[in-house]
Amino acid sequence: MIKNWFVVVLMGVIMTSCGDNLEFNYPALQAKRDGDLWKTTSQNVSNNAGVLTINGNGNGAYITMELPELSIGTYLFGTVSEDQVATATATFTNKEGVVYSTLFNATDNLSTPNIDESAIYYAEGTIEINDINTAEGYISGEFWFTAYTELGGDKVDLNQGVFYEVPFVSE
Repeated sequence: MIKNWFVVVLMGVIMTSCGDNLEFNYPALQAKRDGDLWKTTSQNVSNNAGVLTINGNGNGAYITMELPELSIGTYLFGTVSEDQVATATATFTNKEGVVYSTLFNATDNLSTPNIDESAIYYAEGTIEINDINTAEGYISGEFWFTAYTELGGDKVDLNQGVFYEVPFVSE
């Protein structure tokens, strides 16, 4: 009898400790946005003129990720240095309409104390396509990125991003 109670208590502890995990839905496009779970309520993929576009929206915010091809693999967002240009782009628009993009970088300005004003913070990230099912019409994968506003004054971090069986839309 004590053994059964121990199992019940152990299961309760395990189930309550999973509160910060990402949720899995079908289909799904979600990520941790600045540490908080953000999920889309609608999502789709299009393949037009050789550009793969993944779109999603939820709670008034929008995400768009563009890749140069429909192919399994890992693609870079943003830039790691001035010499390295990414092959994919990501844009996140919050519910207030502020646009963040991996096309933008940030530089420190003189109002930031104790920081070298010549420093450049590059947008960065990756997207990995790990499943393309053309027969069923969906793709799946993972992503993360840091993106900045056009003037570099603000940033957004999307981490632990997942898109699962996101359907293609008809062209």
